[in-house]
Amino acid sequence: RPSRFLLRTDVGDLPARASLLFSEHGDGAIRATAVGSPAPVAFPRTPPVAVRTIRSVRVTAFKTFIQCPYLFQLQIEPRLRLGDLDERAAELDARAFGTLVHAATEAWGREEIATGARTEDSGVIERALHAHLDAHVRASFPKSVLASVRVQVELARRRLSRFARLQAEEAKAGWRVHAVEMSFAAHADGGAYAAPRFPQGASVEGETVLLTGRIDRVDIHETTGVVRALDYKTSSRPESPAKTHLIGRGPKKGEWKDLQLPLYRVLLRSLPQPLLVGGDGLGYINLAPNAEHSKFAFLGAPDEALEKAEAAAAAIVARILAGDFAPSARVPVRAGDAFAPIWGLGMRGAEPEAGAVVDVARGVAEDGLMGEAHHE
Repeated sequence: RPSRFLLRTDVGDLPARASLLFSEHGDGAIRATAVGSPAPVAFPRTPPVAVRTIRSVRVTAFKTFIQCPYLFQLQIEPRLRLGDLDERAAELDARAFGTLVHAATEAWGREEIATGARTEDSGVIERALHAHLDAHVRASFPKSVLASVRVQVELARRRLSRFARLQAEEAKAGWRVHAVEMSFAAHADGGAYAAPRFPQGASVEGETVLLTGRIDRVDIHETTGVVRALDYKTSSRPESPAKTHLIGRGPKKGEWKDLQLPLYRVLLRSLPQPLLVGGDGLGYINLAPNAEHSKFAFLGAPDEALEKAEAAAAAIVARILAGDFAPSARVPVRAGDAFAPIWGLGMRGAEPEAGAVVDVARGVAEDGLMGEAHHE
């Protein structure tokens, strides 16, 4: 998409200017006229990358690739790694609020592991969680913190109290916390495990990437030895793992739209002493605003479906290594997102609903011209 400044001209001259900048055949190539040259020069919208740059992929990033390979490239490509930071925020955003809760549950989990026993008294768990929350707030926030943040801290405390009751029941059922914040990194240091190569079994390093990630919590049942891998979730509208990972309707019903939990199995299998976990052991600890939706929830996918998830991840890795980052037909961001201007959102003109299908082939030319574009 050319700079808006190139399109700042009289309305009567705009069609000619647009014709100069864009191919009349709608191939999406940007065309500009070199100084002293009578013929337009075409520049491809997505120049080929001559060297491989993505060598590791987080388990959470596969969801972004499924949404839109181009958005994945913008966020993951080491030379880009685009993101956003709101320096004017007056309260914690969803991610920061989740970090607040995670800090308390992580510190409590490490304490629980150190004792070597299962704490079955919800009151004891609750007091420990509150103490760790307060310690994190003292260490991470100034004394002059805004009132809105103080309210959020108390909301986090309320969720932790709910979690204490849920955790006590799990402990009584025989579940012991085996590990917290189990990290798999490209450079194994600071307690992290070495990230495994994926797809597993590939013979050439150039055909694989390092699979990285962090598992919030791993439990083992004291009696049966069954393993489960869990993620803490603090969304205000919690969903089941099946709903977040699998398409529930339409022609693609049953296909994977997120691969995070299935790929936890790959990480755990790569340990020096492998841990094997099935679909019944992959899940969330939902810490919602209300008690009704606060629960341990599990994916429950059969082994066959989990194997298909790994195959889907392997196919994505092949596309990444081939440099295939063609944009998806649906715009993957919403107005107000930091990436929205790339798709023309927030520019001049009407804005269709997020997720609307756009003609990517004609694509950037029309959307950049009129601002008619539109999510991870």
